Amino acid sequence: MRHQFIYIIAAFMVLALAIGAPVRAVAQDDTPQVQVNAEAIDDWIVRCNDGVDGANKGDAKRGRCEISQSLSQKETNDRVAEINIGYPDTNENAVGVVALPLGVLLQYGGQLQIDDGEPMKFQFRSCEPAGCFALIALDDELVQAMRRGNTAHVSFMLPNQKIVKLPFSLKGFTKALKEIS
Repeated sequence: MRHQFIYIIAAFMVLALAIGAPVRAVAQDDTPQVQVNAEAIDDWIVRCNDGVDGANKGDAKRGRCEISQSLSQKETNDRVAEINIGYPDTNENAVGVVALPLGVLLQYGGQLQIDDGEPMKFQFRSCEPAGCFALIALDDELVQAMRRGNTAHVSFMLPNQKIVKLPFSLKGFTKALKEIS
């Protein structure tokens, strides 16, 4: 249970970085802010938490960096879905957080499919005002499939029973993941 709790906390920390939530050391305006730097690698973004005033900048990237890809509506640029992947300090394997919009049919869960491979089912952990979130353990087999693949499809069901399938590009995935491992 404690191990599961650590994953949930790590997932929400990764998500806070991913959605650009303001992160402060304390709640006063004149205090130092946590610095986050980002770099684009093809279709993925590598984000690292450099700590307050960049104190962690020279440290190893494992445990403080993530890769991310977001899908947005063309008209409004609002986020529709997002995948964030990182290596929590306590885990050897990568962990992914999938963020989907509110209004998904929770009982159905979701699926992750690499190209035309076998779909992998996942369940949502929680729904918050920013969306519904699922935590996915990325074992070696799944990571290898993502490295070889072109597209990761995330699908979910709406309350009207319509299945939505969203494509995430895997261009740059291998290089981006290597950057944080």
